[in-house]
Amino acid sequence: MVWNKHDLSFEQHYTQAEKYFREHGDLLVPANYVTTEGLGLGRWIRSMRAARKGVSRAVIDDERIRRLDAIGMHWNVSEDRWEQGYNEAERHYRANKDMKMSPQTKTETGFPLGQWLQVLFRNDKKRGEERRRGRGSA
Repeated sequence: MVWNKHDLSFEQHYTQAEKYFREHGDLLVPANYVTTEGLGLGRWIRSMRAARKGVSRAVIDDERIRRLDAIGMHWNVSEDRWEQGYNEAERHYRANKDMKMSPQTKTETGFPLGQWLQVLFRNDKKRGEERRRGRGSA
C-alpha cells in the first residue's frame, strides 16, 4: 500500500528498475537514462546510491536497500567497473599473452578495455609524478 508521494515515487521507480534489470541484466543505469514512461531512472538510481552513502537529502531504509539488492543493485559503481576491467584484462592476457592494443579495443562483451587501460596507466603515471614531486619538496 502506498501512503505518500515519496512511497509512490519509490514504487514507480523500483518497478522501472526491475524492468531495466530484466532487460539488461544489471542496474548499471546510465545517469541520463529516462524510461519510456518519462521517469529519470538513471538519476533515481544515482540518488539511491547517494542516500545509502548518507550524502544526499534522499533517505533509504533497510527494506528498500534489501529490495534493490534483490534486483542486482550496484552500490559502488567505480569499484564494480574496476573489477570488470581487471577481469577483462586478465582474460585478454590469457588469450593473447600480451596487453598490446589500441585505445579503441573492445572485448567480445563490448567492454572498452583499451580505453580502460589507457585511463589506468594515465592515472598511475600521475600518481608517480605526484610522489616524485612530493619527495623533491621534502
